[in-house]
Amino acid sequence: MDGRYRVIMTGAVAQGRSPEEVAEALAQLTSKPLEYRLGLLQGKPTQVRQGLDLPGAQRLQQTLEGLGACCRLELEPEPLSLSLEP
Repeated sequence: MDGRYRVIMTGAVAQGRSPEEVAEALAQLTSKPLEYRLGLLQGKPTQVRQGLDLPGAQRLQQTLEGLGACCRLELEPEPLSLSLEP
């Protein structure tokens, strides 16, 4: 499928993992404070990247899931092309 994708962390963690454990693991990807990383794991979906091609989005999804974070991919809507000509 062509197009651009966004990666959404669902706010859940993989079975058998704790939010604290996953937040610590996310430090490998971001220098954001622990409180911010914990906030990503409180059950609220959060977009973490956008504008990725499918292989890039899948790589990020696999990385996040490997750290214990649940996530999904969403196809970004195509921009509307408006013409003022009759």
